[in-house]
Amino acid sequence: MHLQKPSKFISVKVSNVLRSLIILYLACLSHRPTLAAESLYWRTRDNRVDADLESWRLPKVLQAVAMSTGWKIYIEPGVAPIISTKFSDLTPAEALPRLLGGLSYALLKKNSGPARLYIYSSSVSSATELIEPPPNAQPVDADGRLTRELIVSLKPGSSADMDALAKKLGAKVVGKLNDGTYRLEFDSAADADKAKSALTPDEEVASVDSNYQIQKPANPESLALASPTPLNLKPSPIGSSGQVVVGLIDTAVQPQGTNVKDFLLPQQSIAGESVTDNSTLNHGTAMASTIMRGVSLTAENGQTSAKILPIDVYGSRESTTTYDVARGIAAAVQAGANIVNLSLGSNVDTPYLQRMISDLHSKGVLFVGAAGNEPTTAPSYPAAYPEVVAVTAGDRNGKLADYANRGDFVDIIAPGSSIVNFGDKAYMGSGTSYSAAYISGVAAGMAGPSKTTISQVETQLRQKLGRK
Repeated sequence: MHLQKPSKFISVKVSNVLRSLIILYLACLSHRPTLAAESLYWRTRDNRVDADLESWRLPKVLQAVAMSTGWKIYIEPGVAPIISTKFSDLTPAEALPRLLGGLSYALLKKNSGPARLYIYSSSVSSATELIEPPPNAQPVDADGRLTRELIVSLKPGSSADMDALAKKLGAKVVGKLNDGTYRLEFDSAADADKAKSALTPDEEVASVDSNYQIQKPANPESLALASPTPLNLKPSPIGSSGQVVVGLIDTAVQPQGTNVKDFLLPQQSIAGESVTDNSTLNHGTAMASTIMRGVSLTAENGQTSAKILPIDVYGSRESTTTYDVARGIAAAVQAGANIVNLSLGSNVDTPYLQRMISDLHSKGVLFVGAAGNEPTTAPSYPAAYPEVVAVTAGDRNGKLADYANRGDFVDIIAPGSSIVNFGDKAYMGSGTSYSAAYISGVAAGMAGPSKTTISQVETQLRQKLGRK
């Protein structure tokens, strides 16, 4: 992609940003991110269980077990201990005592029909409350793959009838993107595997991929002894030119109680409406606030025409999927976003998501992604795609934070902590999510006050703030 020579104004601005980022490093406390708990994986094929649970209520644990095993699970009413445990490769007999918090249980297997699991504290007859899996929930494997789904992309110009093809394969079409990508749902993992073998050699099919789960990021922590800090930024007058729109692909944003409500466009939800607890700050709202603080570093005269377009890809669920992230990106760009913030990710490369990002990047959209909060060099996606500016976290000395990903795919190190206002409280958030949000905001501020293109801004970010 051909890029024009960056303007002198932008070079000066980025130099100022470097100075401001150093100040932010020193201002932010050394703080490790609070990570979202991992899932419970019951690998029915080899009869092994992996778990990494932090403060899960027992009914939630049992929902995951029921979803993966198909067991009918009954619990004694009122029994709901908090479960925190971590293990891998245990047999069900070894795993159950650790998952049930020391409660008694009886597992009754039948010659036909599902097994029955009873959990109780007094007697087996008291276990009368049936645990139902979450509505529309699907089992996932240890990689986070939704085992009963496939994502099928048709070749450009294909005349294939996907509805008819899905019916022939015993599947339902449960989603479609405008680029000819379809989400198929099957009755079983075996049916999905069989269909993948049938579809892969089809001349009308460009690719057959799996759909993967992405866990909801953790919310920030309240700071008992801190007071809210003002955001020294105002919206530019109506009619100002050069508006930049940052598509925020995340959880829902809470407009009330924040200092960024004047910079928010109407929120879109592609995963159903979320039930937001407005008594505490959530991740999406923290990202919006951090983006606007990044904007304030490069905005002229304390004003900006930059706006945030919140795209909720989680709804009321504890996870989203790579397919819904793709849907969110498409919705954001269609609504005018020219910067897309992706403070989320997984360790799985999904070709259909990269194709979408690559195509939109070639049309001038800037993507900024969080590198991940594991101190490894393993790639985290979508940040690891070459079209995405991958941002990892620094500590208060400007050095790589000890919890942050340091792979070769990382492009920029930015502050790994942010103090966010909500209501009359201040919250501390840490992790590469915040690092990415800072850089999205910096980019929006750089592009807004001049005729600098988004592509020129990306070049300047990589050259001036790039990881040495």
